[in-house]
Amino acid sequence: EAEAANRAKSQFLAAASHDLRQPLHALGLFTATLGEKVSGQSERSIVGNINASIESLESLFDALLDISKLDAGIVQTAVQDFPLQTLFDQVQTDFAAQAAAKGLRFKVAPSSAVVRSDPVLLGRVLANLVSNAIRYTQKGGVVVGSRRAGGQTRIEIWDSGSGIPEEYRNKVFEEFYQLGNPERDRKKGLGLGLAIVRRLLDLLALKLDFRSKADRGSVFKVTVPSGEIDAARGFASASGVPGVDILSGKFVVVVDDERSVRDGMQALLGQWGCQVLSVGSIDEAIQALAKRSDTPELVLADYRLRGNTTGIDAIRIIQAHYGKEIASVLITGDTAPDRLRETRGSGYQLLHKPVRPAKLRALMSHLLQPRGHH
Repeated sequence: EAEAANRAKSQFLAAASHDLRQPLHALGLFTATLGEKVSGQSERSIVGNINASIESLESLFDALLDISKLDAGIVQTAVQDFPLQTLFDQVQTDFAAQAAAKGLRFKVAPSSAVVRSDPVLLGRVLANLVSNAIRYTQKGGVVVGSRRAGGQTRIEIWDSGSGIPEEYRNKVFEEFYQLGNPERDRKKGLGLGLAIVRRLLDLLALKLDFRSKADRGSVFKVTVPSGEIDAARGFASASGVPGVDILSGKFVVVVDDERSVRDGMQALLGQWGCQVLSVGSIDEAIQALAKRSDTPELVLADYRLRGNTTGIDAIRIIQAHYGKEIASVLITGDTAPDRLRETRGSGYQLLHKPVRPAKLRALMSHLLQPRGHH
């Protein structure tokens, strides 16, 4: 019964999330275009506020997507040896300003530890725990550090927040459960942070301990196997975003059955110097392409198209039309487990709606780079 309820909840979240992602995706594209057009201080500030609202909606959707992906069992781990400091640097960059804005002290103690885990997923665990610590701390501060413990490294996040009373200790790891937020204040998040942490730790086979005293604060400890220093030497964290010039003059086909998304994409890509052909269906794409002598360099296709066709079909038919592979990106608002597995299995680059313009730009630049530069 519990499993059936869980499945029903996942299906509801997937359907609702898909329908809500569409307009949010279009809104993000239009706002990014607007941001590049306005110059006055007051207009820029309004665009900034719209962007902040979009970002907070996006992060709520991302949390829902994380839960769906983890429940669908499609998140793969890529375990490697790496310096813990790379994650600590990221935490410092991501959260220092947020803590300062609340008047909290925020300290990330440097670490020389090398650990063996999945750096991306462990990074998500850390980010969720630190974000929670800052959210529930009103005065004092948050400290992140590590200690060696036998052949392992213990990552610790200390806060001087409100603490978790004994009777709620198990409940805080449930979805949508939030301590001290009966009125569902959105600023306090969605109550998914620790539910995601629990699933990620299960996937990574790591143990979490926490101690908490009401009104005194909490400490969360994640124990990770130590790694080999030599193996971690070649580890590189994510690199910067390439410039826009790579995109200038590139011929891009956009296939999406939502008019607002096509218009938003056309405006944004046009702003980046691309030549854009935007169409609502596969037939429309083939008819329009048959009239042109040039070959597209990139296809951006929405996953769910009209008439039971998909973006995977669109990409394959366009490639067959030219008899060659063309760089392609699938864009999806779907979070249903079977759909996620199908899109993941297609082998094409995948972006989830709402797509952040900076992320789209980085991926397009990467795909369109001259091959020698990878």
